[in-house]
Amino acid sequence: MFTYRIDQEVSLALPTPEKDAVPLFNLLTASQKEIEPWLRIQNVKSPQDEQSFLESTMKRFVEKTSLNLVILYHGEIAGMISFNRFSWLNQNTEIGY
Repeated sequence: MFTYRIDQEVSLALPTPEKDAVPLFNLLTASQKEIEPWLRIQNVKSPQDEQSFLESTMKRFVEKTSLNLVILYHGEIAGMISFNRFSWLNQNTEIGY
């Protein structure tokens, strides 16, 4: 698994759908009211839905159209960050988290 260490506390890693789905689903449901204005999660109703989402992000990574990474804080999943809509011609992307 690809992991990039930011500092002593924070790392970024490619998601492992079968391993990361449950902790990410739990974070989503626990924070639903806070994140709902910015992130539509109504399609994620179970850990299986989250796993499907993570699998789709890995497909887009292989296609070189986006990069989604898990944020790890002291080795525990704290969220995700995404780099979306790569424009190879203009050398830019959009950032989401």
